[in-house]
Amino acid sequence: MSNIAIIGGGQLGRSLKELIPEATLLTRPAVDITDFDSLSKALAAIDGLEVVINTAAWTDVDGAETEEGEKIAREVNVDGVLNLVRIVNSRGLILVHISSDYVWDGNESDHLETEKVKPMGVYGYTKACGDTFAAQARHYIIRTSWLIGDNLPTDSKNNFVKTMANLAVKGVSPKVVCDQYGRLTFASELSKAILHLIQTKPEYGIYNVSNDGEVRDWCKLADMVFTLVGKSFPEMEVPEVWPISTREYVSGKDNIAPRPKNSDFNLDKIKSTGFIPSDYEPLLESYVQGLCKEFTQIKGVV
Repeated sequence: MSNIAIIGGGQLGRSLKELIPEATLLTRPAVDITDFDSLSKALAAIDGLEVVINTAAWTDVDGAETEEGEKIAREVNVDGVLNLVRIVNSRGLILVHISSDYVWDGNESDHLETEKVKPMGVYGYTKACGDTFAAQARHYIIRTSWLIGDNLPTDSKNNFVKTMANLAVKGVSPKVVCDQYGRLTFASELSKAILHLIQTKPEYGIYNVSNDGEVRDWCKLADMVFTLVGKSFPEMEVPEVWPISTREYVSGKDNIAPRPKNSDFNLDKIKSTGFIPSDYEPLLESYVQGLCKEFTQIKGVV
């Protein structure tokens, strides 16, 4: 599908490019979403363009609580989205925009797409504002959470699962928050959901997308990772994971953004389009197995 442009080269952008190799991937520094002219020229150069997928975002939720971080978050998550909306509306394009569970305070669970946004921190506020602009285009706004990139080899960037697997291999017992709840979302699954929406063209609007499966807290997920590492290295004594409350975790730390307590989505709407998200547990097992093979091949680099 050469009529698709993907903006952003993070874990989701790379996953989308892998799934849709004919798409055009636009990344910094070649294209800056905050620069209207640069963005407009880049998109105008793509013949037959019909769909723009925006995966670009400032996602440093704690960094956004600083003065400089707030400025950048607003430029990327708000002004950048407005730039995109102006361009896609002028050309009659469809905008797929990635949103976040941080637009809610998390006091509710089983979040519906219709739930009123109640961001608690700067990052969540900028994402909610960006959503408001994105809704002014022909749009699919995808709310997602707890994203895990699943491109393993040579990827130096960490995510929660990779960090936990590293600690397990090193014999470190981490303290992990036990009062924030949700499900993992693998980038490959989110990419498939996005492609499904583009291809089937259901009603425009907001769609919750994550993997399906049991809702768990971060500590239980960490414990699952440690157990899976133990299965891959049965000769190794795997340390314990210790639960800690969010209040204990943030105590004494500066510029820590508030986190939603509940980040689990109601997935009925995306399922009604014919896309059935898979359970994250088999994907997690496969992912950790891949990590452990990588640890074995790259001795000493864990």
